[in-house]
Amino acid sequence: MFKKITYPSQVPFYIEVPVGWVDESKDRLSVLSSDERLEVACTIYQGTDVSLEEFAKTRYEAVKRNMRWYLAYGKREFFSLNDKEIYKQSFKGVWPEESQETLYVVYVFQFMGLYVGLTFTAFNVIYEDYQADVQHILETLPKG
Repeated sequence: MFKKITYPSQVPFYIEVPVGWVDESKDRLSVLSSDERLEVACTIYQGTDVSLEEFAKTRYEAVKRNMRWYLAYGKREFFSLNDKEIYKQSFKGVWPEESQETLYVVYVFQFMGLYVGLTFTAFNVIYEDYQADVQHILETLPKG
């Protein structure tokens, strides 16, 4: 069973997650898996005059600049799913004061003329345990 978690603003965006997951949203959408091992976060940005590809590049550069412990992992991917064109970039790194490597996966796409950054964060060794959940979230994104 699943439930919808809506973005905390006037934008009618949501993600669909398993019922036991916890909504911690305040200024942005933030959800924890029921075992607290995966965080899903979403930030919506006002549209600009740049292409989705340029916005994705800017978003990924911001990760490198603001979260210096992360390094890009693998190639940037581009794919279409339902009505969305989506960019994906993974990052790996060890957070300050931590000892275990974290995987930070950033998806960028458009919704109603706005740019969306949807992220998944988990320790690298367990991220694969959530692949079905990540796929479900992506496949049930709202149209627009």
